[in-house]
Amino acid sequence: MEMKINKLPSGTWRWLHMNDTRIEQEADLAQCPVQIQCPEAIAQDKLAEAIFEKVNTGMGSDMSSLLEKSGTEAISFTAESGVKENEPITLSFGYQDQDRKGNRVDLYLKENSEMTVVMDYHSTQGTGTAAIQTRIYAEKNAKLKLIQIERLGEGFDCMNDIGAFCEDGAGVELVQLVIGGKNVWMGAETDLFGKESDFTAAIGYQVTGDNRLDMNYTAVHEGKKTTSHMDANGVLRDNAKKLFRGTIDFKKGAKGAKGDELEDVLLLDDGVQNQTIPLILCAEEDVEGNHGASIGSLDDELIFYLESRGISEEAAYELMAKARLKAVCKKIPVEGLRAELNEMLDGEERLERSSKMTTEERKAEDARFRQEYPLFAQYPELIYLDNAATTQKPSCVIQAESAFYEKYNANPFRGVYELAEFATEHYEEARAEVAKLLHANADEIVFTRNASESLNLIAYSLGNLVLRPGDEVLVSIMEHHSDMLPWQQAAKRTGAVVKYLECDRQGRITEEDLRNAITDKTKLVAVTQVSNVLGVRNDIRAFAKSA
Repeated sequence: MEMKINKLPSGTWRWLHMNDTRIEQEADLAQCPVQIQCPEAIAQDKLAEAIFEKVNTGMGSDMSSLLEKSGTEAISFTAESGVKENEPITLSFGYQDQDRKGNRVDLYLKENSEMTVVMDYHSTQGTGTAAIQTRIYAEKNAKLKLIQIERLGEGFDCMNDIGAFCEDGAGVELVQLVIGGKNVWMGAETDLFGKESDFTAAIGYQVTGDNRLDMNYTAVHEGKKTTSHMDANGVLRDNAKKLFRGTIDFKKGAKGAKGDELEDVLLLDDGVQNQTIPLILCAEEDVEGNHGASIGSLDDELIFYLESRGISEEAAYELMAKARLKAVCKKIPVEGLRAELNEMLDGEERLERSSKMTTEERKAEDARFRQEYPLFAQYPELIYLDNAATTQKPSCVIQAESAFYEKYNANPFRGVYELAEFATEHYEEARAEVAKLLHANADEIVFTRNASESLNLIAYSLGNLVLRPGDEVLVSIMEHHSDMLPWQQAAKRTGAVVKYLECDRQGRITEEDLRNAITDKTKLVAVTQVSNVLGVRNDIRAFAKSA
């Protein structure tokens, strides 16, 4: 059957192809077996269809017709008057390859009741179709928290439909996390019929590959002083497509109603396609509505800031993408499921950005590394980032220094007595080991107390030997003061001029930038390999060849 779904309450330009979505589906859906965990206080008796006659769903009537023609039976839950159940109802929908399954879930909250429902859709690999419709009726002052997690395989289509009707003071909180599926269609319509009723939606999604996500959310304000808030945060990768419709509909008589909607979309690749239409319909003057969308890549200044803290641009995007999804994960009240989802997100990141080590292997490696440092053994939770100033020493270094002071502490190179000769021998052995590590000759190694002393020594000695009045010293703008001030002092002593090599907004210096900055008067070039200010890594080997 041809289905028209996710229709906007009020159409926009037809050429935008956003007014609705048309798909083909066969009405041969079987019932998907569901694993249910339900608190004793919540009844599971079949509910009369008349209870939900006022409920309209976000995907529309064609979705209801599909499930009716397939003969699916509703799974029903009722919270009796005054029942406030903190323990969530959990519904686990498991799909296998080639499955075509449909389900209906009815939730009835009587006056002053509270209920939390967690619905988890997951599958094996392969192809299939999952269709779920959830209907909600909330009587006076009833509160529902509905959490849905869609993590189907890459070959599965998913249709997820929600409709809710709220009486006076009733509230529905919807939390959705979408991290799977090939084609995913979602819709939710909440009728805020009663005075001071409320609807909130927090949606997190990640769409990858050639997959598609199509959404339609509507908050219908009929009652006075009703409120709605819809917040969607998503990530698009590869060649993914996404369409988000969000409508706040203020009906005549909804005095004092407030509604707002916002979507924040992070686009990680040039091949993605994003469509967003935030809509406000207003038939009442005394209302307040706000809508907006933030679509694009990360702000250049944010990237610059993160790179200045040692985080690459790729890692920054991964960090922000994962943050969007994990913010939704925090709202899941089932601890085991929440941990599983977080582990899944962490696992994806490691697969993309790291080696093939397992989580346990990586943890073991980190633990072994930290055990080599006595300071970390004393402070297990310590994260130390000030190595450029003072580096922590592993046990082998501390032991070697201690052994030297205990056995060979004497004046090297100048004493002619046996102990001094031992000290000299150990110094030379150390020099040879450092030279081997750096692929240098031993006579090229000079020991100093730190990098600042080394740079001052070079600038003072080499500057006096090489620089003359009018000569140029080219220094990158990203240098630490210990590689900038010594050259300024050298130029002051010799009459040379210091020129600065600028970087772009991402903190990068290209080979072309370097070549353009070098002139016939350039005698020295000072560029750091890794900037402690920006966290940028320069290709010094390429710079040397280019110069």
